[in-house]
Amino acid sequence: MGDTGPGGGIVFYVGAAFTETGTVCNTNCNYLELAPKFWYSNPEPVGQLAPTSASTLPSTTSDTFGYGWTNTNFLSGYSNSGSGVYAAVRYGAATSTVGQWFLPSTYEMDALYNSSVNTQLTSDFYWTSTYRGAFAGIEYLFPKGQGYAMYGGGYFSNPHSVRPIRAF
Repeated sequence: MGDTGPGGGIVFYVGAAFTETGTVCNTNCNYLELAPKFWYSNPEPVGQLAPTSASTLPSTTSDTFGYGWTNTNFLSGYSNSGSGVYAAVRYGAATSTVGQWFLPSTYEMDALYNSSVNTQLTSDFYWTSTYRGAFAGIEYLFPKGQGYAMYGGGYFSNPHSVRPIRAF
């Protein structure tokens, strides 16, 4: 906990093996690391999580621990490319030698909040990869770690920060 991970981020979760399907560790992951503060740009990226069309999205993505990678990949196919949020995550994955950065699910963000590493996040809202219906997602306010469910039309248009994580 607190060490530098293989992706250059800070390890914030160490535990029993879990599954993060599609990542390098797949069904035998034991760690999560938070991307370094200026992993993409200085300041860190801020953007909307706006999908191109609410009618093509399912009603929800998972909030479960181990679903951040799946959620991020699913939503990136629907995200407004002008928002910068998913473009930034894709950039981080494509340019990293270890790859596979993704936005955390709600429960993965909970693990980050409950770790001592949460001080690496500024007083700002951060998007998770958990989606709740048309134009609504789960965001967290750090350093307080209070999850705010943003329901209703237009909330995805709020520009919030993103900080990806990776499993290994």
